[in-house]
Amino acid sequence: MMSAAEAPVSPVFGLPRVPRTVVSRPRLTELIAGLVQDHDLVIVRAPSGAGKTVALADWASSGATPGYISWVSLDERYTDRITFWRELIIGTSQRVDEQVRQLIVECADAIMAGADIRTVLRRFVPYIPETTVVVDRVDLVKDRDLFEDMVWMLHACP
Repeated sequence: MMSAAEAPVSPVFGLPRVPRTVVSRPRLTELIAGLVQDHDLVIVRAPSGAGKTVALADWASSGATPGYISWVSLDERYTDRITFWRELIIGTSQRVDEQVRQLIVECADAIMAGADIRTVLRRFVPYIPETTVVVDRVDLVKDRDLFEDMVWMLHACP
């Protein structure tokens, strides 16, 4: 079995580019920044094509949030608990020094090996730098346990 350190981070992890043709909307960027600063959970809902992803990508690229932004753009391959948390953990490991990275990779390996996810996440949380997580296309998640994990994680690590 491939170690989490050897597995490439998938293309679902990373900030999307803001198209050059987008008209910047500073009031919307400020609104999002204020909501994220004041609340542990912000849900952006609108019909398909309304510009949710573009507005959030514009906010994320503006530098209006402290710490890091971890952006996970889901597709059908990344909506189960193990794959989702592996993506988030491995993606986060790219931002820390080598010594801490090894500990984070061990957490991802433990999840892939079948360890209790919340136990592993408890071990993982102290190593992550201040991070805002954006989960794009969360409507694709059908795994109730993953939703419960996300809510649990908000309480464990706002």
